[in-house]
Amino acid sequence: MIRDLTAYRQVRALNENDQALMKRAQNALLGEWGFALSVTPAQAEVEMHRLLTAGSPGD
Repeated sequence: MIRDLTAYRQVRALNENDQALMKRAQNALLGEWGFALSVTPAQAEVEMHRLLTAGSPGD
């Protein structure tokens, strides 16, 4: 869901509901990563952004 909303956001602006959904999903994912991998929330967020920008469809 995060990947899809991130890609969609590059084409069109997200509405308020989509923005709220994206924020909740990101917070849940970052919390799980932080706990499971014993990393700080900041480290998890950097990794999430790296993965989301690592390649675009068709690369």
